[in-house]
Parts: sequence; structure tokens; C-alpha cells
Amino acid sequence: MSRIAKRLEKERVVHANDLLEEAGLLDACPYRYVFVKGTYKQWAELFSAVELLEGRGWEIVDWTIDATNEAGAVARRVP
Repeated sequence: MSRIAKRLEKERVVHANDLLEEAGLLDACPYRYVFVKGTYKQWAELFSAVELLEGRGWEIVDWTIDATNEAGAVARRVP
């Protein structure tokens, strides 16, 4: 199992960059909610990852944005 898959399984966290590199990363995800993590300097990657997820049946239910460094979104698989 890859480190990305282990992190997803253990923490329900996926990095925006990982989603952009592997679009189907969450296709087999057993969870309904995951956290998509980025940084303040990676706005474009985070927004692109969110748009990718929305096109694959996920919706964003919450944002976490800290102007110092962290940014992310809680995504929910649409039933």
C-alpha cells in the first residue's frame, strides 16, 4: 500500500497535489468524508483538486483557510 493510500485510510486526508497527479485516487475510498489538504501558497492546486472532485461525485461542505499557511476543504461523497 502506498504512503498516500495509508494516510487516506488512517487519517482521511489527501493532499491536493496527490489528487491532481492521480485523479481516481478517491474512486475506491470507503469513506463518505475526507479532508483535502493544501497550503496557502497552493491556492491554484487546491481549487483545481476541488473542481476535480466535484466532477467525480464529491461536494465541498466546509473550507479551512488560514492565511499563515494551511488551507483545505472537507469533501463529502454525494449519495
